[in-house]
Amino acid sequence: MIRKLGSLIKNKSVENGIWLYVFQFFNLIVPFLTLPYITRTLGEGHYGIFSSALNFITYFNVFVAYGFDLIGAKKASLINDEEELNSLYSHIFLIKTVLMLISFGLMSILSLVFHLPVDDYALMLVLFMIVVGFVFQQVWLFHGLQKMKIITIVNVLLKILSMVLIFVFVKNSDHLLLYAVLYASTFLLVGIICFMIALLKLKIRFTKIEGVKIKENLKDALPTFFTSFAASLYSGIGVTVLTLFYDNNVVGAYSAIIKIPIIFLSLFTPFLQALFPYISKQYNESTKDGINTLTKMMKILIPIVLIATLVLIIFSRPIVNVLFGSEYVKGHYLLMPLSIWMLFGVLNNFLGIQGLVASGNQKFYSRAFLFGVIAVIVLSFSLGYFYESLGVAIAIAISETVLTIACLYYLRKKVVLK
Repeated sequence: MIRKLGSLIKNKSVENGIWLYVFQFFNLIVPFLTLPYITRTLGEGHYGIFSSALNFITYFNVFVAYGFDLIGAKKASLINDEEELNSLYSHIFLIKTVLMLISFGLMSILSLVFHLPVDDYALMLVLFMIVVGFVFQQVWLFHGLQKMKIITIVNVLLKILSMVLIFVFVKNSDHLLLYAVLYASTFLLVGIICFMIALLKLKIRFTKIEGVKIKENLKDALPTFFTSFAASLYSGIGVTVLTLFYDNNVVGAYSAIIKIPIIFLSLFTPFLQALFPYISKQYNESTKDGINTLTKMMKILIPIVLIATLVLIIFSRPIVNVLFGSEYVKGHYLLMPLSIWMLFGVLNNFLGIQGLVASGNQKFYSRAFLFGVIAVIVLSFSLGYFYESLGVAIAIAISETVLTIACLYYLRKKVVLK
């Protein structure tokens, strides 16, 4: 058993996957480790300002990424010719750069249209370093070539340095802009270092740009982009709605509390990612084998998620108090619908990703996802307008339930009863 585990870890694809997970994990966990300190230091209002700005930057980031993290990695993994790889890198880099410039223009125009205060626009400018950093990172290249180790180490070291600097220098609510600089600058620095590694170590060279290849890459990445953007709505639309209708204190409290189920979801992500290729193989052998494996895995994991959901609901008040301080306790009840959202999030991953997509029925998963997106937009604006934070929390819980029911319907109709 130990020998098999050792040989598995030494497998290049598995090793690269582990480094990729570490890369993504540190992008998520470091901000969470500083969160209890930052929510107390900045206070609800200033943390709300930061969260609103970061939320909009996240939309721009998904737009600029345009699904190339997956599609680019897939293409790079299949390329054996150096010139073809250079061409792919050049075209994706150009596309992402143009999308970044468009995003910057949109951000500036929207700031003028909505008369954004100078201080808030300055905050957006600082956080826009994240978008610029992701343009230069081109993680898809290192992922596709199975060379994640070196950039992961760089990312981890810079994220840890950022965390230390935040604890040392951010002391009160007046340090909001400083916090934003320390938060966002690591993304830019990692991006610049990745860019240099690509040029110097991987010997990437820019090639002639062809219009047909730009069109081809945009077309190939479009479905993944839509899915990524739709997924970002589930976690981000609540902050968007509250920013439009309510003050920064409401936004700050909601933004902090929703991080709890998001972190729980991230703990299950590696297992679900690892399960996907295995269960896809089972479906390839027979539909019955795939369904049996899916059922077995659900029986193991869903009870664990259910227990976590009940713990968050029952102990919501002390959990919020310990993590964020007494100022945020009044919003502890938000954990109830948000925990249900977490539960159905894992459930519809099984039904949608592991059930529909793994069995080759991704178009039906896309249909189910469309129902969920429509629901989350309509419900978030309607319930959020009337019932503020509780309204948007209930909205994403209901929308996730709608998505789960739709996935279950298509799974039964197109896979189980086929």
